[in-house]
Amino acid sequence: NNLSGNLPFNFGQLVSLQRVSLSNNKLEGALPSSLGNLHHLTEIYLSGNFFSGQIPKSLGQISHLIMFNISKNLIQGPLPKEMSNLQNLQTIDLSFNPLNLTSIPEWLPSLLSLSGIYLAGCGIQGRIPEVLNTIKSPIQELDLSMNFLSGSIPSWIGSFSQLYLLNLSRNSLDSFIPRSIAKLRNLAILDLNSNRLTGSITEAFEIEQDSTGGSLTYLDLSHNNFSSGVEEIGVGG
Repeated sequence: NNLSGNLPFNFGQLVSLQRVSLSNNKLEGALPSSLGNLHHLTEIYLSGNFFSGQIPKSLGQISHLIMFNISKNLIQGPLPKEMSNLQNLQTIDLSFNPLNLTSIPEWLPSLLSLSGIYLAGCGIQGRIPEVLNTIKSPIQELDLSMNFLSGSIPSWIGSFSQLYLLNLSRNSLDSFIPRSIAKLRNLAILDLNSNRLTGSITEAFEIEQDSTGGSLTYLDLSHNNFSSGVEEIGVGG
């Protein structure tokens, strides 16, 4: 589509809406605070536009919201703490916005239904935030790629027993792949490319994986500093 212009304030009068899909248009301007009036909304798809400004605090009033995707826009931080009220939210995708987050919001673990976290290209700096280790919901998808993360991959990543997708590519992560990743029996997609990871790939993966390699269907470890070849994974043990 080629929809352009702003979302008008009276958009919030469409109080029976359950799903909004306006992705890949030319919409711009700030999100109207009247979005908070759409109490029946369960899904919001606004990716691939030119929305700017901050996410309105009123978003936290949409208590039935399950999916919120505003990736690939011009949204800025900080993120409103009122988003912690979204107790039914399952997937949040804020990727590729100039949020310039110094870290992941402290309120994120309070979203007890959350299973998908997409924060690629959001300007997150420093080590992988410890706040993720306090999440109690069954995280299945975690994408922190294309940020400014440094340091090692924490061993507690292995406690996300339901994890299906882990993308930490295109950061500055170093040291070894923690052995705990081998415990992720549901992990199908692992992308760690373009970091500074070192050590033996074999040691990380041969610990608990059986000869079939577990559930892993996609593995990208390219552009790192590993000392052993991928062909060794699964040999022995």
